[in-house]
Amino acid sequence: MVKPWLLFGVLPLLLSCAQSPVEASSSEAPSSIEETSQETSEGSFSSESSLDPSSSEGDSASSGEGSSFLSEEDPHHEASFYHCFKKSDFPSLNGGEASINGISFAYTSSPYFGQSSEGVQIGSSNRPQKDPFSLSFDLESGAKVLSFSAFIKGNGYSAEASCDGEVFSAKGKASKLEEFSSEGLSGSSFSLSLSASGKAAVYLYSLSLTFWIPDSCSFSPKT
Repeated sequence: MVKPWLLFGVLPLLLSCAQSPVEASSSEAPSSIEETSQETSEGSFSSESSLDPSSSEGDSASSGEGSSFLSEEDPHHEASFYHCFKKSDFPSLNGGEASINGISFAYTSSPYFGQSSEGVQIGSSNRPQKDPFSLSFDLESGAKVLSFSAFIKGNGYSAEASCDGEVFSAKGKASKLEEFSSEGLSGSSFSLSLSASGKAAVYLYSLSLTFWIPDSCSFSPKT
């Protein structure tokens, strides 16, 4: 039989041992939860920031592919041609070839070439230009015509330009220089045809052209 005085001595010890683990457990738990919460927050931030460069690298790769695609185009440059016409540009009434500022033009026959302050006169009242007078050329090595502009005068003249089969036309109504032009072209052949109405003459003052030329092409027009 256990003596009563022993119970009074052992019981406090047992109670103190039973309470101490509970206190330790409750005091350490909040610290552990806070650390876990902090790690999760930092980990989430770190994860998002690591996704941003990945996304950025994806965009860079995408734009890099675009740049690479563009860089596959042939190196090229643009060049201009400009000339004010005169009678001496067309030495034969029977037509022929005229080398003007780096371009070899083929021109058709005319009953008359004259000179005035408004350019070369094509036809006259006594020798009218019944059939259209035309200037034409073909480009090689990948060069393209991008635009043209011609200044023409004639009372009732007709003008027609063709670039790789695409045709543009105009009719003059005033006896003063008028511009006949178009842009956004992309052709390797070009022609300009002029005709007068009745017995009137037609005057070709100037022609300007712009070209797209591969760097590997020796074609070199001038102004």
